[in-house]
Amino acid sequence: MKVKSWDRSKPLIIFDELHKMPDLHPLDVREAGALLEPREALSRIIRFGGFPEPFLENDPVFYARWKRSHLDVILRQDLLDMVAINDIKSVETLIELLRNRVCSPVSYANLANDLQKDPQT
Repeated sequence: MKVKSWDRSKPLIIFDELHKMPDLHPLDVREAGALLEPREALSRIIRFGGFPEPFLENDPVFYARWKRSHLDVILRQDLLDMVAINDIKSVETLIELLRNRVCSPVSYANLANDLQKDPQT
């Protein structure tokens, strides 16, 4: 197993709880292009998103684990702190439905139907 370590000749930036900081955003192609050739930077952003950890790791298995963990943090810590939710599984399913419908018209009635919930919920 290959052990990864930080190259101490390069600057270290720690992005802790980035999702809770409204003025900070994931890397964009321009920022990522400072680290990689722009086409490779775009390719990685498309595959792994722009959040620094999965982007820099460049590993599909790590990305899947990170995405699940990130979703758990948002749902279980942030969302549940704000509102009372009885059916967390439906919220997870809703998030996946919305992810698959990016750039498409969204109908509350269709989402409710897919979730087998009343549209007024």
